[in-house]
Amino acid sequence: MNKGIFILGLGLLLFSISCGKSKQNKENGGVKSMAQAIDACEWLSKDEVESILGTEVGDCKVLIDYVSENGQDIASQVAYYSESGPDRHVGLLIKRTSVNVSPSSRIDYAEKSKSEDTMGAGNEMYEAVMQGMDIQGLGDVAFTYEMFGHNLIVFWKGRYQMIITIYGQDNEKNIDFQKKVASKIINGL
Repeated sequence: MNKGIFILGLGLLLFSISCGKSKQNKENGGVKSMAQAIDACEWLSKDEVESILGTEVGDCKVLIDYVSENGQDIASQVAYYSESGPDRHVGLLIKRTSVNVSPSSRIDYAEKSKSEDTMGAGNEMYEAVMQGMDIQGLGDVAFTYEMFGHNLIVFWKGRYQMIITIYGQDNEKNIDFQKKVASKIINGL
């Protein structure tokens, strides 16, 4: 009987050690913790979104939570939707890649969009970006465009990109809100 208790105790000890190591890997330097460093929900509060939309919104919805096997490529996309329906929402996409993704300018980005024709929207994206506005003093390259909402796209440190979208809200405060959120993210990552 003492031998059975010893084996049971040894088994519980091994189980608790293995659980501790698994938890430690997730919290300290594992791929999952790197993804948590770019959790878009953390950068956009419900109160901020309700303030800009002028309506109550639901909880932060995770749309994309991607980490490559090597942990170098990360994407986090979230949205807050109006309680009255999806016709009004704010979305945020933050990406970090293993290669330089920064275009040299808004026009360079438009040209690449047209030639790559991602999801068949190349010409539409080109026109939208060409009609957009350059934003100075925010990241390496930043500009607005109107396509499925009012968008601010920012590239910084060569490997980072974000898009902040406000849909269903035509308001002069949009760009100020987007710049404030973008600045907070750039300074925090």
